[in-house]
Amino acid sequence: VFNLGKGNVRSLYEFVKIILKELKMSTDIDKHPLIELAPTPGGEVLFTSADLTKSKSILGYSPETELEIGVPEFVQWYKYDWKVKENVRKKYLLISTFYIAMADPRMTQPNNVKYSRDFDFAVNFINGWYQTIKSVMYIKDLTIAEVDCVIIHDGLSSDIFIHFPDIIFVNMGQFPNPLEGHAIRRSPNDIRYFHIANYLTNSADDEYEIVIMTDLHDVQFGKNPFKYLTEKKGLTNNKNNKDLFIGCEVVPEQSWWSYFKGENKLSGTWHDWMQDRLNICFKKDIVNKCMEWIDSGNHLMPTNPGILAANKHTMLRYLENMKFQLTRTNSFNTTSESNCNYAAVYVSIIELCYEDEECTPINDEELHSPYRTFETPEKSADKNDWVIYHK
Repeated sequence: VFNLGKGNVRSLYEFVKIILKELKMSTDIDKHPLIELAPTPGGEVLFTSADLTKSKSILGYSPETELEIGVPEFVQWYKYDWKVKENVRKKYLLISTFYIAMADPRMTQPNNVKYSRDFDFAVNFINGWYQTIKSVMYIKDLTIAEVDCVIIHDGLSSDIFIHFPDIIFVNMGQFPNPLEGHAIRRSPNDIRYFHIANYLTNSADDEYEIVIMTDLHDVQFGKNPFKYLTEKKGLTNNKNNKDLFIGCEVVPEQSWWSYFKGENKLSGTWHDWMQDRLNICFKKDIVNKCMEWIDSGNHLMPTNPGILAANKHTMLRYLENMKFQLTRTNSFNTTSESNCNYAAVYVSIIELCYEDEECTPINDEELHSPYRTFETPEKSADKNDWVIYHK
């Protein structure tokens, strides 16, 4: 146990007088109209003083700020910082993840990025995402804007938080492992759905009408995504609005051989890869059902699970279904479960959206640049082809 105090005794009267003085109010406590003096409760300790010997010797604790300095600073912070932010209603949520402790079982350097705890690396990793969303939404300070920008992480240093003071950083490093013993064979791309669902579930009921989930280091914004979704695409927070925007992938070219065979235009490399991912993560009956949908042509084009947008109700339904899909792969005893999120996206779309009609999946080619066709956004917003640019 460590005592933290100043080590010199100050009365409650002195403390209250300093507050009143800073608020430019009368300091006559005995006659103040807003103060009611109550009798001292029985058993109350009338005199206390913190012994700082242990705190100084072990922690190096040595307080220097007197009440006359610290209390006025607190009052100013409360009036002009906290109260301003307290009254801001957060309509939108932009959320991403930054995992440095967890590694993708398939590759040591995903997307040719060497992950580290280095400060400069983290700043560069976040900066494009951060600067461009503020630019396209004309925001100087996110804390007093109608959007929250949240990054879920597993152990970033506090220096990073200071560099991005208006981002909300949430450490989920100690979050109970949702995939139990299988997590060593799972990627951060799988785990993120559990963490983001947890954050959104614990938000207040009146927080966030529209939610956008994105990848981080290779994502930038060319236009205001919330304005685009609400004004151009008609996305609302009405529970009957079930639109679910999912990121686009590059559409693979069909080979001449598959064309003359009359196969689906997605046959070939992507078709085989998709079937392989499904086989790795799901049982045969689920794989067959998904491949029938893909072969029928009544499905989305290749999707990117790193980009999602919907109202809060639809997003929560989708995330809960993704959690279910990723959790039930545990019981299939497959030889490899790494990065099952891509396959789970297709299973979720088919079961939740098409079969249960709980969502309407949309590939919007203006909202999201097809993955792997990244171009640097132009400075002039009217020259941008896409809302979200993605390498």
